[in-house]
Amino acid sequence: MLFEIALSGITFLLNTFLGLFVFYRNTKSWTNRLFFALIGFINLYIVVNYFSLHPPEPTPENQLFWIRVVMFVTSFIGPTLLLLTHTFPKDKIKLSIPKLMALSALCFTSATASLLPYVFTGIEYPNGEPVPTPGPAIPIFFIDFAGLFVFSFVLLIYKYRKSI
Repeated sequence: MLFEIALSGITFLLNTFLGLFVFYRNTKSWTNRLFFALIGFINLYIVVNYFSLHPPEPTPENQLFWIRVVMFVTSFIGPTLLLLTHTFPKDKIKLSIPKLMALSALCFTSATASLLPYVFTGIEYPNGEPVPTPGPAIPIFFIDFAGLFVFSFVLLIYKYRKSI
């Protein structure tokens, strides 16, 4: 557990340093702002994920609460990464307003469903390990996080191949 805390702390500090370094290189660039926001969400994930694994009060309700908070935080990572990869290396966001609104709607729907009992309805402990029970909104979260994550990398590869 001490190793886990040390590793998380080092990761948090290095992420923070990198995020601030990039942000202050050009505070007016949306690429830098989005990178800083992504680092912020990842750092927040590091903190809340620790609490989901080691809740302050080790009750099923408390652990489920922290798991839902982890899902809430990660709901913002996929859209932020997509915006970053779409904007990179420009200074302004070029995504159209309708697409930006759809991305925002997906993000906030996923985040809201994560805090309510729609992404995970409950928690069970087979073999003593916590296993959350998926709910009806898990596909929305999957599209929001995993789908946008994969699409971001496809977009980066496309931009890389186009740049050569």
